[in-house]
Amino acid sequence: MYTVGRLAIAAALVLILWMVGLDFWTGLLFGLLLSMPASYFLLRPSRERLNEGLVARSTMRRAAKEDLRTRLSGSTD
Repeated sequence: MYTVGRLAIAAALVLILWMVGLDFWTGLLFGLLLSMPASYFLLRPSRERLNEGLVARSTMRRAAKEDLRTRLSGSTD
């Protein structure tokens, strides 16, 4: 969803700049450049959810790896 949001913001800015009267390459360049800070602020909640999911997945993988190591070493706690 985050990537789709970034693409949508970039496309909207490029279209707005073309409608304002900029030529193809100038509108495309400035639209892409302006989409970076706009995405940073507009997609903050989505980015934070993505980071939380990545941290949770990393924690689960680390716990599973430790469990496997414990079982392979023959220790029972």
